[in-house]
Amino acid sequence: MSTTAAATKPAETRPDIAQPSERAELPAISRERIAYHPSVQERFGIDRASWRALVEAIFPAAKSFEGVLLALSYCRARKLDPFKRIVHIVPVYDSEKRAYVETVWPGIAEHRTTAMRTGLYGGCDAAVFGEDVSQSFSGTIGRRGEEKQVTHQVTFPEWCQVTVYRMINGQRVPVPGPRVYWMETYATMGRSSIPNEMWRKRPRGQLEKCAEAAALRRAFPEELGSEPTADEMDGQTIDHQTTLETETTQRPDLVKPQNGATAEKPGKKPPAPKADPVEEEADHTDDQAGERPTAETKPATNGAGAKKPATSLFED
Repeated sequence: MSTTAAATKPAETRPDIAQPSERAELPAISRERIAYHPSVQERFGIDRASWRALVEAIFPAAKSFEGVLLALSYCRARKLDPFKRIVHIVPVYDSEKRAYVETVWPGIAEHRTTAMRTGLYGGCDAAVFGEDVSQSFSGTIGRRGEEKQVTHQVTFPEWCQVTVYRMINGQRVPVPGPRVYWMETYATMGRSSIPNEMWRKRPRGQLEKCAEAAALRRAFPEELGSEPTADEMDGQTIDHQTTLETETTQRPDLVKPQNGATAEKPGKKPPAPKADPVEEEADHTDDQAGERPTAETKPATNGAGAKKPATSLFED
């Protein structure tokens, strides 16, 4: 009897120990790394929970609200799912602002997706690599006041080439991509010449992605244009003077005034237009016709009128 009574007797409470409340409270949820705004829901259909996934997992390198909006706008325009990591936010050094700015570039997955959507992508061959090269890279890295001298030894393939296939008139036609050289492509640590960690750890894999992207652009120019991927843009610099300097070199009648705008030299008249604009347009058309054939080029015919079998496009 006494045992039963002891078992049913409620435990004594101790004032020095916090007692659990009858209704458990949920732990407080920390704020997002990049603050959420309700307009994101209206424009892109992204709720607060999805936004947290974007800034924490999909775009962990993003540093601003505007950078994530750029990525979402790009995906919406291209009808892409941002949660599939199909685009990347890449910090690129802006020589005019003298600071890093956030830019959005497609990943290799975006190039593959776009090629597949055409219904004309026929796969690709295994990548071909050049001979391995070992080289030592030295330089200064770190923030101002915390600089340090480092040296890394890296072994990498000299170049890589990928051949992709495109279906043309029912035939699977090989399109060899250009040779992409490691020394011209690798991403650096900050503004030094030292390869970053990714290019040191997997020099072949990174170069292969860049070579595949170049081959896909060559096979599907009407879809991909000349847009580089995030792997190709990583560590690059935006130079606003390149276009202006090139234009000034090609046209001596143009000079660059102090404010950076392009102006004509005083006292020199611009060249007069050609007398026959129709002839000029025809010449321009002939120049275009002389370029390398695109994948939509109609197959040639032999003397009997039968179609010649399609061969490799853009053979080097």
